[in-house]
Amino acid sequence: RMGQFDRNLQEIVEGMSKDSNWRHLGGRALFDYAVAKSVEFAISGREKPSDDLREVFEHCAETVGDDLRVGAIASFGEHLEQFRGEGVRALIPFILLDPNGTVSSTAALNLAMMYPLEGDDPMTGVRYTVELIMQSAIDDAQKGAALAGVLQIGDRRVNPILEAAWDVLGEAGRLALSRSVSPFVTAGVVEFWIGCLEKECSEGVFGSVSAALCKMPQMAAMPAVIDMERIFPVYEAEGMPMRMLGRYTFGEYLQSVASRLEAIAMKESEPKVTPMIFNFWR
Repeated sequence: RMGQFDRNLQEIVEGMSKDSNWRHLGGRALFDYAVAKSVEFAISGREKPSDDLREVFEHCAETVGDDLRVGAIASFGEHLEQFRGEGVRALIPFILLDPNGTVSSTAALNLAMMYPLEGDDPMTGVRYTVELIMQSAIDDAQKGAALAGVLQIGDRRVNPILEAAWDVLGEAGRLALSRSVSPFVTAGVVEFWIGCLEKECSEGVFGSVSAALCKMPQMAAMPAVIDMERIFPVYEAEGMPMRMLGRYTFGEYLQSVASRLEAIAMKESEPKVTPMIFNFWR
């Protein structure tokens, strides 16, 4: 079935992979070539991107602007969804080789949401994506940025897998992850960050996570915390990508987690930042 997966991309590869013609490409044409080579990687079944593919991505990052790459990877994800996840492993090079955190997190989100299930385990894609990131050779900050895409799924069932990754991330990775923002505020994300505050971490990470929680009411596209479960893989959703479990105002949800935040504040050294969460959420 891969033969029907965008024949135009295959033609680009066939026309340019034999020599260095791709080096003369720019803009969207160069990005499309990177996509084509990534599809070729997915077809090959290789576990890791080759040095040749790494060279293409390095040139793409140097030549193609961030805004274009961010928009194009979102479009590629939509394309893959239309093909019901066919060739979804083509997203792996964008997670591991693109230095832009938004590109890597978008690719990670799509990979986790579209990866085929093993049996009836809905977390197959999430587990695969997190293990891919954590076992890779990318630096700690890049790992945190990529994991932000998985966090944005917003489903509570993701949290145990992400918490295990958090426990082994270094300072740079934790800071990169905590700086990710989404206008879609879910119970899963809120619970994840409160859980991180309950664990040992540096003052810098504690402050960054607290700031992420404080900003949620202002950043939210709607004045609510949504509790939901995603449909995995997303192309099986049939127009309903999630099951709604509850919807709460920020004040209502604050009441459900207030005792945990108060316990965190009790252990916090001065000057305390946890009480600020109460101020923003009331």
